[in-house]
Amino acid sequence: MAGKKKTDPAALLLLMDQAVRHAKQQLVAALQRSGLELTADQWTLLRIVVESDGIAQHVLADQSGKDRPTVTRMLRLMADRGWVVQEPAPGDRRSFLILPTKAGQQVWKAGQAVVKEQLRQTFPKSTGTLQKSTRKLCRELLKK
Repeated sequence: MAGKKKTDPAALLLLMDQAVRHAKQQLVAALQRSGLELTADQWTLLRIVVESDGIAQHVLADQSGKDRPTVTRMLRLMADRGWVVQEPAPGDRRSFLILPTKAGQQVWKAGQAVVKEQLRQTFPKSTGTLQKSTRKLCRELLKK
């Protein structure tokens, strides 16, 4: 078929990587401008912690897509800032749950507003339909 180009899977992966990096760089800059001493990765972890009813560290690592040592370091810093606490898991003295503090919830909420505004600016023409189809595509890719 003349005029039609085949989609190169490697080019698509590169484009997806570039888009994600660009969006993350824009988010990092927006968080810095807001005065919140919060990184995009910390916001991601905090979001998962706030939205859970206590979460085990290994589950947090799995859900965030980060390795366990990285999550351990990030949680230590977040605990030092008073955003999260570790409490023994009910019924298992060897396991701990990560919980947000009131300060952590406030930081997450403030970060959430910055994230929403930055996404609106980064993707100004993104419709609800486009967001749903993109979300569906990402979930499908993550299943494989």
